[in-house]
Amino acid sequence: MSIFQKRSIYPYSNQWSTDKTNIHQFGHSSTVCIDDDRSSRDDNRTRGDLFICMQFCSWFFSSTFLQGFLLGILTGSILLATIISLWLTSSVTTMTLNMSNIVSTTSSITTSSTSMPTSSGTTTTTSAFNCASTITSTLKSYTETNCPKNIWHTFPNSFIASYTGIQTLVFSFNDIKHAIMYLTNIRVHDTSNVQLLTNGNFSSSSGITPTNWLKCSDNGQVDATCDVNPTIACYTISTDGGTILQSFSVVFGVNYTIEFDLYHISTSGNSDSITLDVSII
Repeated sequence: MSIFQKRSIYPYSNQWSTDKTNIHQFGHSSTVCIDDDRSSRDDNRTRGDLFICMQFCSWFFSSTFLQGFLLGILTGSILLATIISLWLTSSVTTMTLNMSNIVSTTSSITTSSTSMPTSSGTTTTTSAFNCASTITSTLKSYTETNCPKNIWHTFPNSFIASYTGIQTLVFSFNDIKHAIMYLTNIRVHDTSNVQLLTNGNFSSSSGITPTNWLKCSDNGQVDATCDVNPTIACYTISTDGGTILQSFSVVFGVNYTIEFDLYHISTSGNSDSITLDVSII
């Protein structure tokens, strides 16, 4: 085959080699240009996003929107605090009313009871001693032996309150035979010397009834001018016997003093006999 024929078979062989060489020669430069364009676009996009973010933040923090947002949070907080305060106040008021109802109900139920236990271990009396009550103990008994006739005797006694509440001073006249007894100037006081009884000398009585005192099966009476001392009033009782009493308030652990004046006469020589039992119930 001739040289001419070879050239006609590959008419573009030299051109192809040349183009291929050019591609290899400039391919790297073309790739660098493409990468630079992409990097430039990414940087522009990042700067654009940053600019938009800065504009939004500037608008948010300087606009009335932020002011309204903060004002809304403050208003909501105040409203929530007000609701909680009203709810707590309502709960305390309801609890107080319920406790008042409980106390009121307890008082109405226990008026017939004489005592009830408390958390301090003491006992609080909720109703006064009355004529149907039973005397279980006596503070002191007086007879013709320790109370000779025809002379006034002032008898002191004392007791310590075993609870806080109401206690009752009871005078029980028993076994009076051929005698008349006279009682006056009854006092109950603590260390402050304040009289805790009302009408202890019977001077404020209306007629023969001892005002502020309770009589139980008693035939005694008040004499505005006592037979044995016309300058004073006294409670007079004879052979029929009986009981008078009065209640007063005490405080647990406090020492109380009882004082009274007693006189008796014999109506039949020396055959008289008397018994006066003094009790604290």
